Amino acid sequence: MPPFKFTGEIGKKLSFLYGNVNGIRSKSEEIKRWMQEKKADIVALVETWADQSTPDCMIADHDQYVLFRKDREGCQKEKGGGVAIAVKKNLHALRMTSLEVDGLEVMWIKLICSRLNVLIGVIYAPSYDADVFTKLRSSMEHIPPFLRRNLIIVGDFNCPKIQWEGDSNGKSARDRDLISLKKEFKLWQKVRGDTRIREKSSSSLDQLFVTQLGFVRNTRVVPPPSSTCDPRAIETKLLLWTVNVKPKPKPVWKIDGDKINFFKETLSSIDWGSIFDVMCNVDVAVSVFQDIFVAAAKSAF
Repeated sequence: MPPFKFTGEIGKKLSFLYGNVNGIRSKSEEIKRWMQEKKADIVALVETWADQSTPDCMIADHDQYVLFRKDREGCQKEKGGGVAIAVKKNLHALRMTSLEVDGLEVMWIKLICSRLNVLIGVIYAPSYDADVFTKLRSSMEHIPPFLRRNLIIVGDFNCPKIQWEGDSNGKSARDRDLISLKKEFKLWQKVRGDTRIREKSSSSLDQLFVTQLGFVRNTRVVPPPSSTCDPRAIETKLLLWTVNVKPKPKPVWKIDGDKINFFKETLSSIDWGSIFDVMCNVDVAVSVFQDIFVAAAKSAF
């Protein structure tokens, strides 16, 4: 068997979008067209209002994206809410269900990168929930220390009165709880400008926080993803070295006695120790192992 060569491409600048869609069903085609026109690599959505009757393909094009979603359940109000993250299929991401908390509309994915892994969270914090940031703190306290340095969290925080410029301050207990959370986890708030603009008022309910300023560039407020959406969207660029995984069709192999013996011999002849010694993290190692295993199977069956 020839020596294995890692063929994954390395990308550096990813297009990241966030939007509050206020119900995906009536806006599905507009939202998907918005994602396509923006050439988005990662899209975070809140207030999808999705439930079990909402297919994934209504939220994102399943030919281009892997969709992670958390529909509303266990909250004070049964209807509304819901969060989702769509990730281009050439990227490698895992949902971190261990960080999810009952009664909290937050979802985390781990984006697998070649030099470090990044945790991306999306949250919808309804204004009626006075304990929402206490629950968020509980979720974030479960993040392993090595990942706490690599956080990106975006969403509708429903704290319009916080002044983020200069020394942050808040008048309500809810506002002060979010500011305390920001300081505790050493977060930087990157959104400048109002995300809700109406005739007589404007405010910024939607925020993007990062632990490292170098993660994002050119963060800006942009027009809504749909003509019937009130909240404006957020667009930024993520500067990350990512492992691009090319989707492959799943082969079907016919296995017989002689071929299985050849397959075993092929795997036994590989110096696994030397391969894994050069891997920079376990997620890349798993991806490499899968490619080697499939290559051996192709040569045998």
